Amino acid sequence: MSQKTHTDLNGSELEIELPSRPLPSATLSAAGPANGRQHGDETQSPLRALSSKSQPSTRPSAIRLSRLKSTLIIITLAGMSFLNTLGSGLLTTALPRIAQDIGLQENLLLWPASVYALAAGCLLLIFGAVADVVGAKLVWVTGSFLYVVFTLAVGLSQTGIQIILFRTLLGLAVSMCLPAAVSLTTNTFPRGQWRNMAFASIGMGQPVGYSVGLILGGVFTDTIGWRWGFYASAIINSLISVCAIWVLPPRVLSLSALQTSIRFLPMTIVGLSVNIVTGLLISRVQVRTLVVVSAIITCVASPLMATIHTDWSYWRAAFWAMLLSPVHPDVLFTVSNLIISNAYPGEEQSLAGGVFNQVSQIGNSVGLAVTAAIAASVTEHSTATGADALLKGYRAVFWTVFASMAVVVVVAFFGLKKGGLVGSKEE
Repeated sequence: MSQKTHTDLNGSELEIELPSRPLPSATLSAAGPANGRQHGDETQSPLRALSSKSQPSTRPSAIRLSRLKSTLIIITLAGMSFLNTLGSGLLTTALPRIAQDIGLQENLLLWPASVYALAAGCLLLIFGAVADVVGAKLVWVTGSFLYVVFTLAVGLSQTGIQIILFRTLLGLAVSMCLPAAVSLTTNTFPRGQWRNMAFASIGMGQPVGYSVGLILGGVFTDTIGWRWGFYASAIINSLISVCAIWVLPPRVLSLSALQTSIRFLPMTIVGLSVNIVTGLLISRVQVRTLVVVSAIITCVASPLMATIHTDWSYWRAAFWAMLLSPVHPDVLFTVSNLIISNAYPGEEQSLAGGVFNQVSQIGNSVGLAVTAAIAASVTEHSTATGADALLKGYRAVFWTVFASMAVVVVVAFFGLKKGGLVGSKEE
């Protein structure tokens, strides 16, 4: 290994390790979380380091990332880690006064702290898998802005139920940021000093945040009021969230969070329409017909995404995949609800609802975990680099989904032979 000093546009110098032998080159059509080149050679961001015994190193030979921007990325990610525990520190010292001001019952005193940890703990794996699929920056930024909103809401709470609810939602928001921060760190910084410093800073943020929260909680409570501790946290979080939009690296197609959201609109519109149409047809069309036909329609979406290229127009394949993908899930939601509710007696309908939602949640969690594992494994063992490696992982996922949908078609065709009509009036 050799070292080279790189001077960035700000005049700062970064020391970068270079491989002792040449690396395979790859032309990337778009930038990903571990970016390649954009617009020729004008911008080159770090590629994720892939290593195994059977394949050569794929680390980049240079990192076009200024010292200033690297520092801002670390501050942004560590800042959320700091705020994660700052609120808990504020709550610990201010809790007696909070309970007095909002009428929090004594048997609920521990709930504001407990529900935060419980909500975050339950959702960390789910949002970690989601971030690997839809993009770490999108998930992190969304969670960060939600954290602003719910932190402010905690400060504005007027009842015990409100503060418990908003602390629960805070746990949800932070569970989006914490796992995504790991992905953003590893995909932004190659192995070495900068990555080490990033993880150290993120880890340091939690104990420091809690300690500062304990101090500020006492100060604010005895002076201007405990609510200002949460207001101050929301203000700091707002600055971090805005900074994140600028400093955190691009996704596979270099789309902003807003552009990405807009591309998901067809799913929302079709999903709404399908639910309405299903409600009108469910009592007139055989269950097997509805489920099998909708599954065949949704099957088309996966090959469209599996064969897509980053230089294609959105309207060529992605748009049609977005239109078709929600058809079967939304039909199945209505049909399954009706079938399960019909299978249980009237006095056990809440149990029926619990069974359906439990199975749905397990299915979602397992599905996301499996597809995320497939994508990560294929990407990690790919001989390609950057966005090309990521796309190989995504394509493997979409072919897996296609195979799963094909199984659904077969199972539904034979398993729902005697399904008949559901949702019709009883005579």
